[in-house]
Amino acid sequence: EDDVTKDEKEVGDGEQVPIEATDDVTEDSPTTADDACFETSDDKVGQENPGSQQQASTQELEKPTPVVPERSNETKVGKKSVAAASSGSASDALEALEMELEDDLDDGEGAYGESTGEGHTEKVGLPQIQFENLLARLPDCGNRQFIDEIAKEYATSPGLNTAHNRGKLARTLYLVSRSRLDLLPFYSRLVATIHPCAPEVASELAYMVLREFKSHMKKRDQIKLESKVKIATFIGELTKFGVMSPHKTLWCIKILLRNFIHHQVDMLCVLLENVGRYLYRTASTHRLTAVLLEQMMKKRLTLNLDSRHMAMLDNANYATNPPIRKDNRGSSREQLPPMKAYVVHLITKELTSKKSTIEKVLVQLRKLDWADEDMWSFIVDLLRKGAYIVKYSHVSALASLLAGLFAYHDDAVIAVVDDLLEEIRTGMEFPHPKFNQRRISAVKYLGEMYNYRIVESSLIFHVLYSIITYGHFSGNLSSTLDHPLHLFRIRLACTLLDTCGQ
Repeated sequence: EDDVTKDEKEVGDGEQVPIEATDDVTEDSPTTADDACFETSDDKVGQENPGSQQQASTQELEKPTPVVPERSNETKVGKKSVAAASSGSASDALEALEMELEDDLDDGEGAYGESTGEGHTEKVGLPQIQFENLLARLPDCGNRQFIDEIAKEYATSPGLNTAHNRGKLARTLYLVSRSRLDLLPFYSRLVATIHPCAPEVASELAYMVLREFKSHMKKRDQIKLESKVKIATFIGELTKFGVMSPHKTLWCIKILLRNFIHHQVDMLCVLLENVGRYLYRTASTHRLTAVLLEQMMKKRLTLNLDSRHMAMLDNANYATNPPIRKDNRGSSREQLPPMKAYVVHLITKELTSKKSTIEKVLVQLRKLDWADEDMWSFIVDLLRKGAYIVKYSHVSALASLLAGLFAYHDDAVIAVVDDLLEEIRTGMEFPHPKFNQRRISAVKYLGEMYNYRIVESSLIFHVLYSIITYGHFSGNLSSTLDHPLHLFRIRLACTLLDTCGQ
């Protein structure tokens, strides 16, 4: 007994006492029969080989004590371990506790109530990976189609529209680079599209944008101009898409007018150019916008601003409230009757270089009432102006159409040729630069007429001779109609030769 007591002291100095399952098991409780047998066997081994007993005790000291996670609520594991501790030793309680933990892991429930099964991990991980890929594709959305696809994917895919993802999406949209102003309209469109199913994204994004705007107004520093321009542009785009209230935007304009210096002028101009017209044309904000515009123009006149800011303020004012332009041409323009409008449509829209379209237009023109003088003169005038009404590449098709009409209405074709020659002669008498394109189209039209055998070669040579010599009377090289340094007539002659010279 003395030897056993001595061995217990040597081992007990460094051994860790097993954890106690309940308060019933105390140090004063008597040892069980199994423990007595266990101690007796150890004593025998220790007496036979004291060195091995000391080595075993040292290894037991080096072993770490297993740490078991605690549970807030009482579970079946605790009950079974308490029962094992009350009926047996502490080692039995540990074994019962480990068995219960293994059963929980097999059932898919971890120590903290978290699922650890492989199937559940895939269900949680796949939507998160899909959401990260969606965020990575946002900087590449440069048109409406791409951004609408992302909005549809976010709204319809299961597991994406969660509270955590909504907050992360709002932060990602807010942290767009200050150099990517082209993405702000599409980001605002995305927020407005998903607003019915994720309204928190709109409210969170509007809050963060306004918070940064207020911070810039409080600092009043003259740095980070690009960030300020980005915030002003973002506010305008969010307002136009209905994500931010127009009255909050008017409040921002009022704050900028109150601090009307330096970068605040740039922010105000950017904001008005983006959303000023929208606010001015909206019934609920028209009056306030007009008052703020008047205040801005008054400060422009009273304050000593540089020329750059003055020009920016003028542009912002014109972008918000453009002046009414009196179009005299539009007021005096008469609307054509349906039949004449149909003829214009045939010549300008339907006629192309394809043979099928030329035949179709020819058939439709032949169906018109050529006996009507008004209709006859209108068609002749339209065919003459067709050289510069249709596309330059379709002038050949117009000459082909004229050749087709020659077999049925030769008087109309002759009138078109006479008017075209008169126009070429008028261009040489009044060589104004604004008629240069018309003159080139008329010369090409004449060359295509020769190709379709509407005019003869003698007429082409006569026109070429007139282009070269008209205005140079009695061998005078200098003329007011054809200055030696003006080379446009050479271009006319070359165009005619390129068209029908071969």
